[in-house]
Amino acid sequence: MSEEAKAAETKAEAVKDDAVKDVKAAEGDAKKEESEFSKVEKKVESAAKSAIATGKKVEKESGGSVKKILGKLKSVFN
Repeated sequence: MSEEAKAAETKAEAVKDDAVKDVKAAEGDAKKEESEFSKVEKKVESAAKSAIATGKKVEKESGGSVKKILGKLKSVFN
């Protein structure tokens, strides 16, 4: 194999190795973002459940005058 061919092969391997590293880094970043999204999603879901529970309590205390608002709130978060 000529020196040029060996150099080209070495360069191709280096490019391939860099590409593999970039893909692995991107996969790691995607997993971190997915984890963060999951945490935020759980917090939003918890807040929605809390808001619905509070709405139900207010509805009972108000004799049903906030039932429409509670229905709208449920439709937004469900």
